[in-house]
Amino acid sequence: AAVFLAPGAAIGSDGRIYVFGGTDVPGNAITTAQSFLLGDNNLVTVASLGTARAHLAAATGSDGRIYAIGGTTGATSLVSVEAYTPTAPAWVAAASLPAPRGDAPGVLAPDGRIYVPGGANLASSEVYASTVAYRAKTATQPDAWVTTASLASPRWRHGAALGSDGRIYVVAGSAAAAALRTVEAYGPIVTLSSASQPAGGTTTITGSNFATSAAVKVTLGSATGPVIGTGTTDGAGVLTATTATIPPGATAVGTRLYVTDARSRYPVSVAFTITP
Repeated sequence: AAVFLAPGAAIGSDGRIYVFGGTDVPGNAITTAQSFLLGDNNLVTVASLGTARAHLAAATGSDGRIYAIGGTTGATSLVSVEAYTPTAPAWVAAASLPAPRGDAPGVLAPDGRIYVPGGANLASSEVYASTVAYRAKTATQPDAWVTTASLASPRWRHGAALGSDGRIYVVAGSAAAAALRTVEAYGPIVTLSSASQPAGGTTTITGSNFATSAAVKVTLGSATGPVIGTGTTDGAGVLTATTATIPPGATAVGTRLYVTDARSRYPVSVAFTITP
């Protein structure tokens, strides 16, 4: 098997784990891509990347395609993005990043976008605080990158993951000249007055970090589930006490309440138990 250093990796819609790009042992960026199934030690070589890249962001998008985002060729950071469809195996160009960016993670968020927080541009020695998010192509809109809320601390070579509450957590990494131990989270914060109620009962939800002056809906079980409460955020993005009523006849099981504002459309959730 080939030796990969600093590659990208993502799980495909076919259940295979794809590993792509990186560097060889001398440190040259490569285009090699391989895949494997859990429990199977056989690596299968698949279509090569169009551009050799390492230290890239990687994620599987809401459209089922695997994305190789930015990265570096060695001394230069990349702006290009490639996408791979397991059922039509070839890497094709996707919308380019707004600026060259490497050494950053990629995370698919509950709003269907891939977020790439922080990173660096080797050519300018700039370490980014900015975060960019990718929206896949739809029947009415082309694919595109947009800039979202910046990190509090510029960082690169950090980790990122999606929490069970739907927020993106950015972990450690390095600033321009020092290692970091801080963690930042992206997305609204919600609190329940009661995390359990019987069918027909109510709970009160408060929150912060929403879009400002936005209508908010509370849904049961998923972001598209039945609406069980509505509210509005203020000019600071704070959701004041909003009542949610559990539907009569709701099954007595553990579930989650989802809270989404109509402007950011970024759903977050909190565990909730419907008691007998």
